[in-house]
Amino acid sequence: MEKQKIVFLCHVSNPEVRAHLDLHTYPLRRFVYKMKGGKTLYEDFAIWVTDYIEEFEKHPEYEFHIVAPHWGMKRNRQDYDQNGIHYHFFKCNKGVVYTFFDKSFHLEEQNNFANNRKKIAAIMAGISPDLVLMCGAENPYYALGVLDIKDKPVYVILQTLLNDPKRIEAGLATPYKRKMELEIFRHARYFCTSGEKDINKIKEVNPNAVILPVRFPSHRPVVEIPEKKEYDFVFFAMHIAVNKGIEDVLKALSLVKKNKKDVSLNIIGKCPQEYKHFLDNLVIDLGLETCVHFSGFYQQIQETFENVVKARAALVPGITTVNSTVRESMYMGMPTIVYDLPGIQAINKEQHCVFAAEVENVESLAKQMLFVLENPEQAQQVAANGKAYAERVYSNAAIVDKLLDYCRQIVEKEV
Repeated sequence: MEKQKIVFLCHVSNPEVRAHLDLHTYPLRRFVYKMKGGKTLYEDFAIWVTDYIEEFEKHPEYEFHIVAPHWGMKRNRQDYDQNGIHYHFFKCNKGVVYTFFDKSFHLEEQNNFANNRKKIAAIMAGISPDLVLMCGAENPYYALGVLDIKDKPVYVILQTLLNDPKRIEAGLATPYKRKMELEIFRHARYFCTSGEKDINKIKEVNPNAVILPVRFPSHRPVVEIPEKKEYDFVFFAMHIAVNKGIEDVLKALSLVKKNKKDVSLNIIGKCPQEYKHFLDNLVIDLGLETCVHFSGFYQQIQETFENVVKARAALVPGITTVNSTVRESMYMGMPTIVYDLPGIQAINKEQHCVFAAEVENVESLAKQMLFVLENPEQAQQVAANGKAYAERVYSNAAIVDKLLDYCRQIVEKEV
């Protein structure tokens, strides 16, 4: 019996991937980047994709092909095999001059990333997959590749919803990206999401959509927990933005400071210069100059986690969705303070696992922060409950087993 061929269309970068790719060193760019405090040009991202792939490796009954863009490649395409998985990377950036004009005039958007789509189509033609599993409809520079797949089933894993009213209100993403997200919703047939807002938006533009929900994988950090803590709280995210709750965190911290003058917060993550300037001013306005430390962004995810655990508790109050940082904090056994979104209610249903404040209620958030500081033994018990919950429920093996079972059912139905 022939193996089912599954293409996983995504983007990803990790040390193992970069070790196989022939990448430019960009000496001048590297020098400028270091002058700005950076360490390397190439950083880890989409760690959940790495988690998916690690589980795919345990399923030799399928033939997996990873199709992904990568910045900085010397050649237009590079292919290699590792641990039974076939990798196909294509170059997604051009020269400095083109890049400048692209950022200024959005050249790639004007043609819906036609060049990337041609590369994806060529790779797909060589594979002839039975199913295309695509992760991240909000990333048009590769996600639009599914629009050219007419004769094979497409199963879309939703990472986030750009057309969420709260994201639109916060000015996140661009009208173009939101428009292209809806184009993908119209084109695909199968979707992996359990979010009510996600499902409603998909069904609004595609009444025939089939929803096959599976939980998102969770990266399990493996770190040594230091006995001596450097900060009371840590806020961390890949990209620091208003929807992650950072402004509410700072406002709540100013309330906590009234009871604990020396309270401290470490902020970790990538932040656009303009928004960082806004946050710096907010810190000054709130009188938190001695309380807040911006660590910036760590290129290696392991380094991020090693700095996260230097704090007593994690503050990750996303206002639109339960971010992966919540699960990661629980895995690390940290008291985790969040907003009481529907996903959090499910976590706390049987046992107190995370500290939940009323959504977008700064006073409620500050109250939870004070409780954690003033009741360390109870906070640690809740953290222990959260870690046990994460280890029991967030099993990547079970998640991917279910996902692949859906893939098998789709292929058998479509044949």
